[in-house]
Amino acid sequence: MLDRSAVEELMALAEKNLVCSEAIELLEKCLAERSPALFEAFMQRQMLNSPAQIDVFLELAETVHQHMIALQESLFEIRTGMLNRLKDHFQIDITPLVPLDLIEEYHALELDEALAFVTHRYTHLSENELIIVCHTMHNAVLRAGQVTQSLLMVRHILEYMFDWLEALSVFVVKAYWHWQSDLSQSRQALLH
Repeated sequence: MLDRSAVEELMALAEKNLVCSEAIELLEKCLAERSPALFEAFMQRQMLNSPAQIDVFLELAETVHQHMIALQESLFEIRTGMLNRLKDHFQIDITPLVPLDLIEEYHALELDEALAFVTHRYTHLSENELIIVCHTMHNAVLRAGQVTQSLLMVRHILEYMFDWLEALSVFVVKAYWHWQSDLSQSRQALLH
């Protein structure tokens, strides 16, 4: 049979999982709606309802951080996929137009400039091939723009969470300090 502390640990773990599941569901909704409002309201409710559960919020922040990393990886995959397709099918390299250090700016690639770059450097391409190249770049830039919007929102939500966690940490430390101070005063009063 489980003792009371084991039951409490299981309940805390279940609550933590529930909060994280709800948060991820809300994060997905926020990304679909392009607004962080639902997640911010959720965080405010959670902080006001149970401010002492820093570990839950730290785990939640880690989950959101992993989501942000996945979005960053998605940008790299979009870029790499487009570069590989263009290189494999048309023997062209537009790497100078999409430098790795500007991966989050990839969505801002001007297709007219890119097409001018391609036609100037790769004169062997037919008109149909140029249309396919342009279409390939357009689709990649469009997807990169969507991912970048999501990435910026997730980053905003993560910063919002860290602000709350910092405030919560100060609150918990201050409450503990007051509790210790009151405990010390009570002990001194008992001794006198």
